[in-house]
Amino acid sequence: MSVHIAHRLFAVHDCALAAGLAQRIAAKIGPERVFLPFCDTNGAQIRTSDT
Repeated sequence: MSVHIAHRLFAVHDCALAAGLAQRIAAKIGPERVFLPFCDTNGAQIRTSDT
């Protein structure tokens, strides 16, 4: 099983909340099975590409 964490990328607290959730899930199932888009890709580029 793999987990993709989908969330808003508009505010720092949203990213922090998702990162905390990803860490807790990764501790249980392994970090290689958790995909968090803004950590596993260039999140800053994703957020600014729409402007």
